[in-house]
Amino acid sequence: MKRIFLFAVLLGVAFPLALFAKGVVEMRNASFEQVGTNGYPVGWNASPNWHGERIGHNGSGGLVYECKNIAKAKGREHVRQRVKLQPGKRYRLTASVKAMDIVPERKSTALGLTAYLSGFDAKGKQIFGVAALPFVSGTSKDWVTVSGLSAEVPDGVVEAYVGPLADGRCVGAGVVDDIYVEEIDQEPVAGLFTDAYRNESVGGEVKFFAALNLDRATIAVKDCRAAFSYCAVDGSRKSVAATVLSHREAVATIDTTPFALGTNDVTFTVSVGGKEIGGASLRFARLSAPERRKVSFDRHGRTIVEGKPFFPLGMFSGEVNQEMLDIYAEGPFNCLMPYVRPDKAGFDLCHEKGIKVIFFTNGGWGTKDGGKGWIENRIATFKDHPATLAWYMSDEPSLGMAPKLAVRREWAHAADPDHPTWVVLDHPRNVRYYLNSFDAYAMDKYPVPNKPIGDVIESMRLGNQATLGVKPTWYVPQAFGWGWLGRPRTHGRGPNRDEMANMTWQSIAGGANGIIYYSFGQVMKRPHDDSEDSFAAAWARTKSAASEVKKYEAVLLSVEEAPAVSGATEAVAVRTWRYDGHIYLLAVNCTREPQKVELSLPRPVELVESEFGPAPKVDGANLHLELNPIAYVMMKLKAK
Repeated sequence: MKRIFLFAVLLGVAFPLALFAKGVVEMRNASFEQVGTNGYPVGWNASPNWHGERIGHNGSGGLVYECKNIAKAKGREHVRQRVKLQPGKRYRLTASVKAMDIVPERKSTALGLTAYLSGFDAKGKQIFGVAALPFVSGTSKDWVTVSGLSAEVPDGVVEAYVGPLADGRCVGAGVVDDIYVEEIDQEPVAGLFTDAYRNESVGGEVKFFAALNLDRATIAVKDCRAAFSYCAVDGSRKSVAATVLSHREAVATIDTTPFALGTNDVTFTVSVGGKEIGGASLRFARLSAPERRKVSFDRHGRTIVEGKPFFPLGMFSGEVNQEMLDIYAEGPFNCLMPYVRPDKAGFDLCHEKGIKVIFFTNGGWGTKDGGKGWIENRIATFKDHPATLAWYMSDEPSLGMAPKLAVRREWAHAADPDHPTWVVLDHPRNVRYYLNSFDAYAMDKYPVPNKPIGDVIESMRLGNQATLGVKPTWYVPQAFGWGWLGRPRTHGRGPNRDEMANMTWQSIAGGANGIIYYSFGQVMKRPHDDSEDSFAAAWARTKSAASEVKKYEAVLLSVEEAPAVSGATEAVAVRTWRYDGHIYLLAVNCTREPQKVELSLPRPVELVESEFGPAPKVDGANLHLELNPIAYVMMKLKAK
């Protein structure tokens, strides 16, 4: 039974009006009506626990998952067919799912039956994917419509597939039917953003960034004109042309000193062949004096606490109590993100230890006002507490949640002018669509032991591309083992000390200005024995990795103009700082293979000190460096 879905509201999630379906992607036998001589639906690859049967939606054909023995269940069991997706386009995936006692290996909202869309590069690496939500498990009384929105399909995708997915070693039976993929028609201008915290300035340069969705097949950049305009002191509108323009973004750095005092609209327009095709605006405040806030961000992406730069260095945790804080305070940490929301007594304990609290405000979703009152109540309770650092608004949200999170951010801003919002995202290609949803964000990639350790720097690079540096960035390095999480099929160890330190410095080399490890709660649960993943071993290596960062805190917070460095590679990430008369150069091998690299600075230097890794061979302005697998080095240099 074929259906085409053209809607803007799915499962209670409101999507922007720009996201209308443009056309259904061609698929073969999307409703599983046609059955081959082998009894299996035509057009779909066979998979052991899947079979066709006429128990689909409204009595039509459907693809049935059935597995009675967990030993025969797979972690992720796909049935799929190849589809054609266009780079630069976005898609909506929908399907109908019904569960008949589906039980994943562990209870989770991210396990069960659904549909999945994926894309792979020329090397067979998956670089694109979207799961339709919700995952369906247990026994569903009626058919559940599952849906998912994709990010833009990256240029590197050469093969794409769609189909049903059973995730989490599922036992039981269920049916997936009517799978459709639809291209989304996007507005040419997705939004307008700045690198000024809360879009405020007392004058000086501010970067303005418009996110664009220009059709690469029909629009040539050379035919485009893009400009930003603002209200000047004399009340007139002044226009500034974009200095960077592509199909995805337009950028201009504008001196805000001549802006009219007060809050006014900054607008952006883009035209093709003299005809305007799109635009956006934002409210921008030109202040006569800076707002005094307890916590904010500067244009360098640094966290500012009570007027002083602050490098967030902490961990996620569970419950806050005296025992755990006594242990936690042994480390070099200055903040904490507890999933179990502390009461005032817990805040007081943290303050006594000099620990700032990132408060978990991802709640109240089921209330009549969508959580507005819930958020306002929590913020009102703790916004004046001296331990409060930020509001943690969401933990790895799906892409469809971006509009709701943008509203929640506005609620938080209205309730508290003194503290920023923070989110953690797990898909770097999705960051662009959340830009209205946070003040600062972090990525979290946990590659040890089975994935490339360079996933960390890759996520940082993709995130930087998505934000063009207009958003402060932290990172959540891995401090746990996948096998610690009670998953029967997973026996992943925790990262060793060198791996943890490497991932930490990868993220910093990629631009992170804050580190929040995941997680102290998992470390605390480790057994007190002599194993490599014991509590003592896990805690010791976490403290060791974090202490390296703490040692260079003043360097990492320096905003003295640092020299540019050339020669970095995909495998070796670098970042420079200038502090106290010296140049500091960080180089990180983001692979498990030895790497050689030649780095060049603008002028000759001499090596003062090399820490954590090998000293380079210095030849004037050139540094010849050989790094062992996952090695890293912080070099202290003096310009000649």
